Parts: sequence; C-alpha cells; structure tokens
Amino acid sequence: MHDASATVAAEAVGASHDAKNPHAWRDRLTPYARPSAVRASIQLANTALPFLACMAILLYGLDRAYWLAWLLAVPAALFAVRLFVIQHDCGHFSFLRSRRANEIVGLAISLLTLVPYVSWRRAHAVHHATTGNLDRRGTGDITTLTVREYLAQPAWRKLLYRLYRNPFVMLGAGPFYLLLVHNRAQCA
Repeated sequence: MHDASATVAAEAVGASHDAKNPHAWRDRLTPYARPSAVRASIQLANTALPFLACMAILLYGLDRAYWLAWLLAVPAALFAVRLFVIQHDCGHFSFLRSRRANEIVGLAISLLTLVPYVSWRRAHAVHHATTGNLDRRGTGDITTLTVREYLAQPAWRKLLYRLYRNPFVMLGAGPFYLLLVHNRAQCA
C-alpha cells in the first residue's frame, strides 16, 4: 500500500534539493521568463477592466451613493498598483515581445496610473544602472549616506535624514509625494 504522506515527504526533500541547485531553478522558471502575448492579454484584461469598472462606479457613486465610493476605493487602488507593475514591466520591455508594443501599452497604462511613462522609464533605467553605486547617487534612488557622511552632518540634518528614512515616510508620505508632486514636476 502506498502512503501519500511518504510521497509528499519525498517531493519535499526533492524540492529542497532542487532549491539548492541553480540550474533546477533556471529550468523551472524559464517558461515564465519569456513574454507571452496570451498571458499579457489576460493580465491586462483582469486588471484594466476591473480598474475601469471600479472607476466608473466610483464616479457614478460620488453623486448618488458616497459610501459606494469608499467601498470601491481600496480595490481601485490595488488595481492601479497592479497596472503600474505592468507599466513597469513595459518599461523594461519585458511584458510583450515587441519593443513597440511595450511602448504603446506602457503609454496607454500611464494614462490610467497618472505616472508619466517616458520620463519615468528614463529615470528608472538610470536607477537600475546606478543602484548600489554610492559614487553615482541621485537619480531614481533613495538617498543613502555612508556612516562617515551621516556623522559629518549637523544635528538637524541627521534628524531630517532619520525622519526621511522612517518607514512611515518611506512607505506612506514618500510614495504620495513621488506620485502627486515629483513626477508631475518633472513633466513640466
């Protein structure tokens, strides 16, 4: 008689062995590393259509049922984030096979996310080219000081730096500033 738990245990041992082998990971992930028009179309449909539906209902509900707007604000925001992730992949030319198709989709999505596609893509490319290189700081990165630089700052600058690096600022106020002020100022 075959024991199902023994099979699961054997698969777990095999999976942990595979996890240590980079070639096994590459073989498993290769099918997902290539753009697929079918998967891209499905992702666009199951993200953009619900986003647009949420936005239409939100606009309809603002005059008629204010509570409906509050109810749909969170799902609409989550769909907007997912749209930005797709825009990001278009910026890396990895969402679709064609560079031109990535540009068109990225530009179209930017109208929904309100993140200017071309200027964001340029800044993001510089970010990838310079990230982790303290000699090339300043574009598309989070300000990072070395210990020596931090210690050389006056007390008020140290306080500002610590406030800037606080998770409430980094994950709260920072994204609002980037999306609502910084990205708009770059386009002007």
